[in-house]
Amino acid sequence: SDGYKRQINAEYGDWCEENYVWHSSIAEFFNTFSNFIFFPLGFWGLYQIHLLKLPIRFYLPYLMLPIIGLGSIYFHSTLSFAGQLIDELSILWAINFCLMFQFADRCGKKGFFLHLSINQVYLLVIMIGFLLSWLGILMPILNAPFLFIFAILNIHLLRQKQIQISIFSKKYNLIIKTQLILFFFTLFIWVIDRIACYTHIETIGLIVRFLKLHSIFHILIAISGFSGISIGIYLYRPDKRNDFDIEFGFGGLLIHVIQVKQILLY
Repeated sequence: SDGYKRQINAEYGDWCEENYVWHSSIAEFFNTFSNFIFFPLGFWGLYQIHLLKLPIRFYLPYLMLPIIGLGSIYFHSTLSFAGQLIDELSILWAINFCLMFQFADRCGKKGFFLHLSINQVYLLVIMIGFLLSWLGILMPILNAPFLFIFAILNIHLLRQKQIQISIFSKKYNLIIKTQLILFFFTLFIWVIDRIACYTHIETIGLIVRFLKLHSIFHILIAISGFSGISIGIYLYRPDKRNDFDIEFGFGGLLIHVIQVKQILLY
């Protein structure tokens, strides 16, 4: 029965949206379809990397965006345990692939990476991904802390890189401040939504359900993720080529890397 289906699905991370209201086969209708934003963003990012002719490691984070969308669609349409794992682990791998080009930049330099080749760094990052995935499957409660820790680690490494290559222009500082505000506001929405789903205060749950906060979270985290990847690619671009720039695009909604056209004077 529908009641039994709701009871079973709720065991695996039910959110505030009422289940099976809009479609008999889709548990959370709005939380499911709000994930489609990941597809155009991911494909646009891949196209940009193709135009910029960057190494394959820079493709991987953007490639994970549509996979995150698929995982989240599967999870919110079924509220199954398998869907929850696919959703969380795909995000983990996306962040892990961001670490790949950050760690690759440190090859042959001081510290742990001094004697590592770039292929060894790739292998290291993949091994870390599989280890965390295995732990996440065995103990799913660890996935959310892993994601938060890795996200903060990425922000820290980006800040270190900015200081190292001395990029402090007004435009770049505005981009960073905007991205940080968006990221932490998005996390705030996730926390409020998560707390509201388990509170016994019906008024709070009704407000969150009416505002569709988790659907808004999907849209904002997709934009924040895309922009964060773009910032990382700009800072870690190979050879620090001067024909790269970073700017606000699509009416200021996205941050993306562009190639500055060389103007030849005859």
